[in-house]
Amino acid sequence: MDAILTNLAGAHGICRYRGDSYWCADYKSLLPAEERTVDFSRDIERRDKMLKPGTEAQWFLFDPLLSVIFARRSLSTRCPRDRERQIHHFNRALALLTTDDCPLGAGQYPEAYYVEDSSVGAYVPNDHAPLAWSQANLGLAFHYMKAACR
Repeated sequence: MDAILTNLAGAHGICRYRGDSYWCADYKSLLPAEERTVDFSRDIERRDKMLKPGTEAQWFLFDPLLSVIFARRSLSTRCPRDRERQIHHFNRALALLTTDDCPLGAGQYPEAYYVEDSSVGAYVPNDHAPLAWSQANLGLAFHYMKAACR
């Protein structure tokens, strides 16, 4: 678990893996809308050529899951460190909800954050919001936060 967090956690979520070109920097300007969800599995090299190392998308859905994992550990072991990590990842998940200034609207659960314009370098939510997986994972994280407070 620590290796995942050390190597994949970013300020806006957690990368799926290093070298992941899906929703890499400039994704929307590099691919027309009809190609953004194309199955690249037989030609991943074409998409991978677009990746600027270190600009992988950071995924929203992992922090709520990590909060649940640490909550379950904490509930069975009563380890204070697991409880701290549960709260940390829960708070990260809440902080990643979209804000009022987001074009998608406030309080959305995005799929991922990506670098929309590599000349600026800022991470923004991708177009997939709200994402049901993200909503479900955050719902589970809320459930376990409540369970931990009983």
